[in-house]
Amino acid sequence: MANKLALRGITDMRMYDVSKTHPSFIVAEAWKYSHLVLAAPTYNLNLYLTMENFLHDLKCLHFQNRKFAVIGNHSWASAAKKRMVEYVTEYFKESELIGDALDFKSSLKTEQEKELDALADAIAESVKA
Repeated sequence: MANKLALRGITDMRMYDVSKTHPSFIVAEAWKYSHLVLAAPTYNLNLYLTMENFLHDLKCLHFQNRKFAVIGNHSWASAAKKRMVEYVTEYFKESELIGDALDFKSSLKTEQEKELDALADAIAESVKA
Protein backbone atom coordinates (compact mmCIF):
# COMPACT_ATOMS: atom_id res chain seq x y z
CA MET A 1 0.00 0.00 0.00
CA ALA A 2 2.82 2.42 0.81
CA ASN A 3 4.25 1.94 -2.67
CA LYS A 4 0.84 2.49 -4.27
CA LEU A 5 0.38 5.69 -2.25
CA ALA A 6 3.85 6.93 -3.20
CA LEU A 7 2.98 6.39 -6.85
CA ARG A 8 -0.05 8.62 -6.27
CA GLY A 9 2.07 11.45 -4.89
CA ILE A 10 1.76 10.83 -1.15
CA THR A 11 5.18 11.44 0.39
CA ASP A 12 4.75 12.00 4.14
CA MET A 13 4.26 8.39 5.28
CA ARG A 14 5.50 6.25 8.14
CA MET A 15 5.19 2.47 8.41
CA TYR A 16 5.31 0.60 11.71
CA ASP A 17 5.16 -3.09 12.49
CA VAL A 18 3.12 -3.42 15.67
CA SER A 19 4.85 -6.70 16.47
CA LYS A 20 8.33 -5.11 16.40
CA THR A 21 7.86 -1.49 17.51
CA HIS A 22 6.87 -0.65 21.06
CA PRO A 23 3.19 0.35 21.14
CA SER A 24 3.86 3.54 23.11
CA PHE A 25 5.98 4.81 20.23
CA ILE A 26 3.33 4.02 17.60
CA VAL A 27 0.60 5.56 19.76
CA ALA A 28 2.62 8.77 20.06
CA GLU A 29 3.19 8.81 16.30
CA ALA A 30 -0.50 8.22 15.51
CA TRP A 31 -1.43 11.59 16.98
CA LYS A 32 0.69 13.33 14.32
CA TYR A 33 -1.28 12.11 11.32
CA SER A 34 -4.76 12.71 9.92
CA HIS A 35 -4.87 9.38 8.04
CA LEU A 36 -3.97 5.88 9.17
CA VAL A 37 -3.95 2.59 7.27
CA LEU A 38 -4.54 -0.36 9.56
CA ALA A 39 -3.41 -3.70 8.14
CA ALA A 40 -3.38 -6.87 10.21
CA PRO A 41 -4.11 -10.58 10.05
CA THR A 42 -6.62 -12.70 11.84
CA TYR A 43 -4.82 -14.82 14.42
CA ASN A 44 -6.50 -17.50 16.53
CA LEU A 45 -9.95 -16.26 15.44
CA ASN A 46 -9.20 -12.71 16.63
CA LEU A 47 -7.41 -9.59 15.51
CA TYR A 48 -3.64 -10.07 15.79
CA LEU A 49 -2.98 -9.32 19.47
CA THR A 50 -0.38 -6.58 19.09
CA MET A 51 -2.70 -4.67 16.72
CA GLU A 52 -5.58 -5.21 19.17
CA ASN A 53 -3.41 -3.79 21.96
CA PHE A 54 -2.43 -0.78 19.84
CA LEU A 55 -6.06 0.01 18.98
CA HIS A 56 -7.13 -0.56 22.59
CA ASP A 57 -4.52 1.97 23.74
CA LEU A 58 -5.85 4.51 21.22
CA LYS A 59 -9.40 3.84 22.43
CA CYS A 60 -8.39 4.44 26.07
CA LEU A 61 -6.76 7.72 25.03
CA HIS A 62 -9.94 8.85 23.22
CA PHE A 63 -8.25 8.91 19.82
CA GLN A 64 -10.56 10.70 17.39
CA ASN A 65 -11.06 12.87 14.34
CA ARG A 66 -9.00 10.76 11.91
CA LYS A 67 -9.51 8.94 8.64
CA PHE A 68 -8.74 5.24 8.40
CA ALA A 69 -8.31 2.60 5.76
CA VAL A 70 -8.53 -1.04 6.84
CA ILE A 71 -6.94 -4.13 5.33
CA GLY A 72 -7.43 -7.54 6.91
CA ASN A 73 -5.95 -10.89 6.05
CA HIS A 74 -6.96 -14.40 7.01
CA SER A 75 -6.43 -18.03 6.13
CA TRP A 76 -9.60 -19.89 7.01
CA ALA A 77 -11.66 -17.58 9.22
CA SER A 78 -11.90 -13.81 8.99
CA ALA A 79 -11.96 -11.63 12.11
CA ALA A 80 -9.29 -8.91 11.79
CA LYS A 81 -11.10 -6.66 9.32
CA LYS A 82 -14.34 -6.69 11.30
CA ARG A 83 -12.57 -5.83 14.57
CA MET A 84 -10.52 -2.99 13.07
CA VAL A 85 -13.65 -1.52 11.46
CA GLU A 86 -15.39 -1.78 14.84
CA TYR A 87 -12.69 0.31 16.49
CA VAL A 88 -12.93 2.99 13.82
CA THR A 89 -16.71 3.19 13.70
CA GLU A 90 -17.59 2.60 17.35
CA TYR A 91 -14.72 3.89 19.47
CA PHE A 92 -12.87 6.60 17.55
CA LYS A 93 -15.26 9.54 17.59
CA GLU A 94 -15.45 11.86 14.59
CA SER A 95 -13.45 9.32 12.57
CA GLU A 96 -14.34 7.71 9.27
CA LEU A 97 -13.43 4.85 7.01
CA ILE A 98 -11.91 5.64 3.65
CA GLY A 99 -13.11 3.43 0.81
CA ASP A 100 -14.09 -0.17 1.35
CA ALA A 101 -12.39 -2.13 4.11
CA LEU A 102 -10.58 -5.01 2.43
CA ASP A 103 -10.08 -8.59 3.55
CA PHE A 104 -7.80 -10.91 1.64
CA LYS A 105 -7.70 -14.65 2.06
CA SER A 106 -4.13 -15.88 2.39
CA SER A 107 -2.22 -13.84 -0.21
CA LEU A 108 -3.24 -11.11 -2.62
CA LYS A 109 -4.53 -12.58 -5.88
CA THR A 110 -3.93 -10.88 -9.22
CA GLU A 111 -7.65 -10.22 -9.69
CA GLN A 112 -7.77 -8.46 -6.28
CA GLU A 113 -5.11 -5.91 -7.23
CA LYS A 114 -7.83 -3.57 -8.51
CA GLU A 115 -9.44 -3.51 -5.05
CA LEU A 116 -6.14 -2.45 -3.53
CA ASP A 117 -5.71 0.17 -6.27
CA ALA A 118 -9.20 1.53 -5.60
CA LEU A 119 -8.41 1.86 -1.90
CA ALA A 120 -5.09 3.58 -2.68
CA ASP A 121 -6.97 6.01 -4.95
CA ALA A 122 -9.49 6.76 -2.19
CA ILE A 123 -6.77 7.32 0.40
CA ALA A 124 -4.74 9.58 -1.90
CA GLU A 125 -7.84 11.60 -2.78
CA SER A 126 -8.71 12.00 0.90
CA VAL A 127 -5.17 13.05 1.87
CA LYS A 128 -5.01 15.63 -0.92
CA ALA A 129 -8.46 17.07 -0.11
